[in-house]
Amino acid sequence: MRKFRTLDEFEEEYFRKHPEEIDDYLTEIFQEYAEDNDSSALLASLRVVARVRGISEMAEQIGMTRRGLQKALSSNGNPRLENVNSIMKALGYCLTPTTTNQGSRGNSNMSQKLAPARVPTPGKILSRELEARGWTQKDLAEIMGRPVQTINEIIRGSKQITPETAIELSQALGTSPEFWTNLEAKYRLHNSGKRKKGTRHSS
Repeated sequence: MRKFRTLDEFEEEYFRKHPEEIDDYLTEIFQEYAEDNDSSALLASLRVVARVRGISEMAEQIGMTRRGLQKALSSNGNPRLENVNSIMKALGYCLTPTTTNQGSRGNSNMSQKLAPARVPTPGKILSRELEARGWTQKDLAEIMGRPVQTINEIIRGSKQITPETAIELSQALGTSPEFWTNLEAKYRLHNSGKRKKGTRHSS
């Protein structure tokens, strides 16, 4: 049976090549967690970083077994706060609070940060995959039999990934078509939610 690559695998490969972007990535995932309390998404993202840094080395530093650390960061994991703190220390970070407009109680002198949830664009994921393979947009366009402009528009986010395009991408890159259609749907839904939220705030 053919094994398709997951989003976690895409991100892991990208951060192995670009470790300098891990700082911003961690900041974003904790800001997202502060907004939606989605612990499974947070653990999934921490799992990506842990794999890049080395599960065995981290487990030894924390004082956990490799299996124990993997379980703590699994989709069914429910690590205690001290475990999360230890994991972050092993990654070279510390947990620090940031005030929000809810906690500031109207004090305008306090720092207020509100960040949007991290939803990667399909084009960003596609760009990362091309970079990991050493492909250009022209290479992918030739494989898919599409104009280079079409690939460029997908990467820039100005062109949606249709079911037909998702099938062609899956055949060219060895993923499932659902991988790309799910990315597209999630990104468009996220943008729609942000627009509605902005409309409510401006009214």
